[in-house]
Order: sequence, then structure tokens, then C-alpha cells
Amino acid sequence: GGLRHWVPLALVIGVVAVVAARLYYRGSRLERAFAGVPDPRRSRQVNALCVAAHVTPPARVFQATRYAGAAMTRFPQRYLILGTSFDAVTDLHPQADLAVIAHEIGHLANPRTDLGTIVSHVVVFAGFVDFILSLPHLSFAGANLALGLLLVAVIAWRYLLAALTRASEFAADAFAASQGYTGPLTCMLNVAVTLSGPAPSASAYDRLTTAIAAPFDPHPTPVARLARLGAV
Repeated sequence: GGLRHWVPLALVIGVVAVVAARLYYRGSRLERAFAGVPDPRRSRQVNALCVAAHVTPPARVFQATRYAGAAMTRFPQRYLILGTSFDAVTDLHPQADLAVIAHEIGHLANPRTDLGTIVSHVVVFAGFVDFILSLPHLSFAGANLALGLLLVAVIAWRYLLAALTRASEFAADAFAASQGYTGPLTCMLNVAVTLSGPAPSASAYDRLTTAIAAPFDPHPTPVARLARLGAV
């Protein structure tokens, strides 16, 4: 009886250790992959923005030949990775590049969503392990009920992860706006809305499936981001 309650905890600790090791290896691999292409000019811009916003700057700013956008890694070290075509965003607005960098720094300034994601993974995994260990002690009806509850929990978990990711994007936009980049962000998002074009006519079934899938989409639409920026 007592062992049954300790096994999930031991498994969770083991999984967390494995994930941490993999993330550390990924960070080391990123460091080796991009060590030859640091971007001193962008690094100075990033450091200046971080100092002004009282945010710890990333350890390195790299230019990646195999990446088209911008991304911030947060474990084991903070890396800002910029694609070689990143400078082209200034064609949309003279400060579009700084707005994107400020958005990425915004992810560093709002770490709560990362903590929520980690906690949700650990809780769901512990529940799954507990379910597996409980199966030999359940009746057929009890096992079916437990399986149904587990499926509901997984669906709720996917919804929570998507909501946390969307919240992180909105918070990063708000941070960039607070640094004075509302104009460039709005300009880029308006371009994204224009490029996506008008919504094609869809059947009732398509509209229903889209509405059902929307809460599980981790990326907020440009229209939703514009609406949030308008409320900042």
C-alpha cells in the first residue's frame, strides 16, 4: 500500500531529471551550433533593452543560418537566436526589428507561464502513473471510470498548455508595447492579417470544428493580438 504511493513520486522525479538532462544537452548543442556566428551589434541592442526594462539579458545573441525568425531559449542558459533574414522585417517598419526583440525579451520578463507548463506536465504524468498502478485493484467498471477521468484530464491539460502559451504571447506583446513598440507591432500584425486574406466561406461543419479546435491552438491569431494591444 505505502509503496504504491511512493512509486509515482519516484517516477516523476526520474522523468524531471531526464528532461532536465535533455534540455541541458540541447542547450550545449545550441551553443556549439551557433558559437561561430555571434551578433555583437544585436547583442548590444538586446543588452540595452534589457537594462532599460530591468531584465537579465540573455547569455548570448546568435545569428542562425538555418532559422528564419526569432526565438528565445530559457534553459539551461538564455539564448536569443535570430535568423539571417531577420533584418528584412525593417521593410515593414523602421523599428520592427527592435519590436520583435522586445517581444522575445518579454518572454524572459514573464516566467510564470513556464512554471505553469512545468507543473502541469508533472501533475498529469503523476496522475497517469497513479492510474496505471491502480488498475490491478479496480473493478471493470471502476477501471472504465478511471480511464474516462484520465481522458478528461488529458484534454484539460492540453487546453491549459495552449492557454498558457497564448498568455505568454500576449504578455510578451504587452511588454514590447510598454517599451514603446506598440506602433511597429501593430504594423506587423496588420500585415499578417492582410496576408492571411479574408476568411473563405466554410460549411457549418468546418466552422464547428474550427471553433472546437481554437481553444487548443497555442498561437493567438494576429487579430486577437491586435485586440489585446488595443487594450494595453
